[in-house]
Amino acid sequence: PNVLRGQSTGSGPRALDLIDQAGANALCSDYVPGTILPAIYKIAEELNWPLWRAAHLGTCNPAAGAKLIDRGEIRSGLRADLIEVQHERNWPVVRRLWLAGRLSYQAIPD
Repeated sequence: PNVLRGQSTGSGPRALDLIDQAGANALCSDYVPGTILPAIYKIAEELNWPLWRAAHLGTCNPAAGAKLIDRGEIRSGLRADLIEVQHERNWPVVRRLWLAGRLSYQAIPD
């Protein structure tokens, strides 16, 4: 939520500033986990990063930090947890989700 709001809910630092200064290398959310995906897009836009680099903050880096060595990136031999994202009204929405290579979720078309 800090990335999307542009500030902390308390007196903490701005997450975008920490990320930009290499003071933070992973995204997390204890109360609004649905903000991680849009935060990735905002980081790419605000910091002028390629999307893959911003995505690492919500995929590879948290997986590595949690020692989940079988996931977090698209690479042969890993779990193949993937999402298909579509932008609706300038907001990223998960349309399909694969867990361990199997389709687990598919949004109902509007």
